[in-house]
This record gives sequence, structure tokens and C-alpha cells, in this order.
Amino acid sequence: MELSDVVQDHAAILALGELVSPSLNGTSARHLTTALEAASLLPSSDSANDETVENISALAHQLQSSRINHWREILQAGDFTFVSVCDAEYPGLLRTIQDRPPFLFIKGSILEQDARAVAIVGTRNPSAEGVERAREVSTYLASRGITIVSGLAAGIDAAAHDAALEAGGRSIAVFGTGINRVFPSGNKELARRVCESGAAVSQFWPDMSSTKWSFGVRNVITSGLSICSVVIEAEKVSGTVRHVKSALGHGRRLLLDIELVDQEEWAQGFSELPSVSVLTNPDQILDVLDMEYGLEPSVAF
Repeated sequence: MELSDVVQDHAAILALGELVSPSLNGTSARHLTTALEAASLLPSSDSANDETVENISALAHQLQSSRINHWREILQAGDFTFVSVCDAEYPGLLRTIQDRPPFLFIKGSILEQDARAVAIVGTRNPSAEGVERAREVSTYLASRGITIVSGLAAGIDAAAHDAALEAGGRSIAVFGTGINRVFPSGNKELARRVCESGAAVSQFWPDMSSTKWSFGVRNVITSGLSICSVVIEAEKVSGTVRHVKSALGHGRRLLLDIELVDQEEWAQGFSELPSVSVLTNPDQILDVLDMEYGLEPSVAF
């Protein structure tokens, strides 16, 4: 099968993904993204490595019809949608990062208005004050038409999702598992609510269980789907710090809660960077959006 034909068939893309990047992670996943974009003649493929494209094109010729049919059945039977980098529906913000995934599985829907998205992230073991601050920021933004992105983890993530929904806003949950699984299991009801008015997304195989490394990869997508990130509480060794590093690598603005900066030495170091601000009032987030991206808040719901 020619690579140019593969990019027009979602089931074939998934079958190729099995051959190129069984973990859907790291260099192999980036190579798959590169080859799919090149075959689709996307502008982002201008710097594609010819050898990478040739190698993956050779694998495309090895695709078995049985594996393509297998994925076609899964896509038809699943309660999710699929979008690859070849599709116009691929989130525009995510397309701008260098480590964008080759494809996503989505429950719910990602809308054009979700280009106005802010990530709110933090520890799984927050203080009561941290939860309150996360909810305050999420409520403030959601009530002004800003989509809240987070990782559905216990603690700060769950508080941000829940507050956005209670404010009548939209939220996007980025899974560190396959789209058919929810971790932690105690957040299944929250995940259902998120999908009803927003979306859950995963770059992993639909039935993949949680792993330590997949949550680190999840942070890349959480940052990529957002125009800036707000960090509430986090320890030095944590997924949140990995999110911070991803956001900086993506050229995104960061806002670190003032309590975090006061209490954590690692945050004090990051707060001195030009693309990082110390958050003392939610109004600052709207100022950043307007100054950096020309986005003004929409009318409150």
C-alpha cells in the first residue's frame, strides 16, 4: 500500500502505527507524524527527513489487510472518534508543537472555541487551599468562555475539571491511558461529565493501561492543547514539573501560583524566566491571553 493511500484511510494509519511505533511514544512516534504529514503534503512537512519518510513508506508496503480490517472494525464499533495529523479536524494548537502526536482518540467533541484553552495543573495531593485556588481560577476562566485543559488526575486536575463544569464551561481531559480506560478509576463519573460538555483525548492505543511513562507523555499533549498553563501546587519531582518543561519547550506562557513560588524552590527558579509570570490574581491570565495572543474574554455565560 502506498503511503499516499494510507493517509486517506484511518484504519490503515493505525495499522501502520503498530509497525512504526508500538508504544506511540518517543522518536518513533515523531517519525510517524513526519511521514504522515509529508505524504499529506502539509506545510509542516517541508523539513521532513527523506530517509525517515522512505523507511516508513517501505513499512506501508508491508501492511496486512487483516490488520487494517481489524482497526476498521474497532473504529466502527468504538464510542470515540479518531483524528490524525492528516485531518483538518486535528487541533490547531497541538499542530504547532514539535512533539505533536500522529493521531488522537477523542470522546466528546473538540470545538473551534477550544482554541481558547488554558491548562490548570498541579499535584495529586494538594492542600485544601490549593484545591480552593484551582477551583477559583478554573471557575473564573470557564465563566469567561475559556476551555479548561487538565489531566484528570486526582487533586488539582480533578478540581479544575469539576469547577469548570460547575461554572457551565467546557473542559478537556487528557488521558495517560487509552481512551477506553479512566485513571484513577474514582474519576470515571468526572470523565463522563467532561465528555458530555467537552472532550477526553488520548494519543495511546484505546485499551492501553496506565504506565509511569505514559503520564509524562500526557503532559506534552496537555501543554500542546493550551495557549498557556497555570500551575497551582506541585513537588519538585512530579509530572507537573514535566508539564512546565514541556510548556516552555513549546513556547507557551506559564503562570505559577504565588503560593507555589513562595513555598517551592524549584518554582522560584522558573519564575525568573521571561515567559513565566507569578499569579496573584486570575485577571492576570486574561491579560496574558490578550497581550500574547490578542484574545479577549468572551461574554460570560
